[in-house]
Parts: sequence; structure tokens; C-alpha cells
Amino acid sequence: MVLTGLSHLAATDPTALAAQAQAECLQGLEQADAISTAARAWFLGAFTAGQGYCEDADYSPAAWLIHRTRITKGAARGHLGWARRVEAHPQVAGALAEGAVLTESMARTICGWTDKLPRECRPAADDILIAAARAGARKEDLAGLAAEIYARSLPDPEDDPEPAFDDRQVRVETTFAGAGVISGDLTPECAAVVPTVLESLSAPAGAADTRTREQRYHDTCRRPCAESKNASWPGSNRCALLGCLPRGYPDARSRAQLALRLRNRSLAVVRGVIEPALDPAGGEVGLVGGDQL
Repeated sequence: MVLTGLSHLAATDPTALAAQAQAECLQGLEQADAISTAARAWFLGAFTAGQGYCEDADYSPAAWLIHRTRITKGAARGHLGWARRVEAHPQVAGALAEGAVLTESMARTICGWTDKLPRECRPAADDILIAAARAGARKEDLAGLAAEIYARSLPDPEDDPEPAFDDRQVRVETTFAGAGVISGDLTPECAAVVPTVLESLSAPAGAADTRTREQRYHDTCRRPCAESKNASWPGSNRCALLGCLPRGYPDARSRAQLALRLRNRSLAVVRGVIEPALDPAGGEVGLVGGDQL
């Protein structure tokens, strides 16, 4: 039945449809892709666990996929990667199977974020991010939330028995005609957080934005540095607070609804306004991300 429906859709002339119908088809196909990804991962996981590939004289599930389903080695690895993900992230798999909560790419991204957490923290983190996605959070919002979760998972410096990373450094060198090169040695915690923060603050500015991801990363770094000459970043009145979360971590749906977008306000003034509202007990407020206008 599924194959029949897809065959009928493939035989349809999309140019004969209105834009709204084309959009609905594209949205439906994305949902179908999410559901099929979850279903394939579950079936492939069971097939692998039972060594079903041995009945066809194949030595591994990857070999069976290549020989019997005629996909490439890269595609086989991708399918097996999802079989491992759904076992490690059952909540993400469940949300993926719903079709309308997470796309395949967003579910894979969430798994990548929470895989960086201690094992015992991953289920709760998956629940929080899925609830935020269900409430309508976009990728940049989820990235900021994931960075906050990761930061909170790190041990307190006083409790960390490992010595400080004394070789940590960032170097900025000027090259030809005033251009420059940035290099450095980052601690594992910094190396894990920096890409997440850059990704969350460097989303494309629209369909006309043709910059590469690396160019957007560069412009994200340049903007606050250039504007800090005229303002004390991030505490100036040019700071934009992307999100705030109470330290007490209420239920995940409430967390998603507490996301704020405040602009043209001093960070100190904003804190004074939102702290009592978010935490009646007067506790601290966690700030997720910041950007210059």
C-alpha cells in the first residue's frame, strides 16, 4: 500500500498542482521519511541482533544490505547508524516515528548533541529537546538549549579531580594585507560547546543568503567583535538575549514556552525583570546564548 501510494505520487505531474498542493506533498514526504527512518532502524536492529543476514550467507548486516537491497556502502553504514541510534535514544526514535515532531536530520542532530553528555543524562536531555521541538522550537533554539544542558552537565571545578588544561590558548595572527588566521588548543569542554554555539548563531539569513557555513561562522565571530568597539558586549544595550531558563528546570514543555526574544535592552535590566517572573523563590536564571543586533 505504501509503495503503491508513492508510485502514484511519483507519476503525478507536480507542475499541474497549485503551490499549496506542492507544499503539502513536500511536507508529507518529509514526514514519511521520518517514519520510514524509524521503522527501518527498528527492523534493522532486530535483524542484526538475530543475525538474520547469516541465512543469506552474508558475514555482516552491512554486507547483506549492500548485496540484497543494492545500496552503497555509505548508505548501509547510514542505516546501521540509525539502528544504533534508536537503541541508544528510544525517545528520539518514538518522536521520529510520529512523523510531525522531528525530521530525520533534526533527530540525528539531537542524538549527536546528547551523545556528548554523560550516559545517565542522555534520556532526560532527549526528553527536554523533544518537548521543545514539539512546542515549535527551531534548530537554533534547540542548539542553545542543548548547549545549556551540556554546560550544566559538566562537573564543578572544585569537584573535578583532573588538572586544568594549562595549554589552552587561542591565537590570532595577521597575514597578508591585514587578513588573519585563528588557531588554538581548546579544552574538551570548550571544543564541544563552540561548534554548537556557532551553529545556533549563524543560521542563513534567508533564501538569498548564499554564504557557506564556514563564511557564516566567520561573520558570526566578526559581528560582536566589531560592535564591541562602541559598546560593552554582551552587557550593553545592544545585547539580545536569545533565551532564558530557570535553574530549577521545570517540565520540558514549560521550558520551551519560556524561551524569550528580547532586543534593545541592557542585560542587567533584562535580568532584573525576568528573574522574579521565572523563579518566584528568587533563584538564579540561566541565560542561553547572546547576539549583537
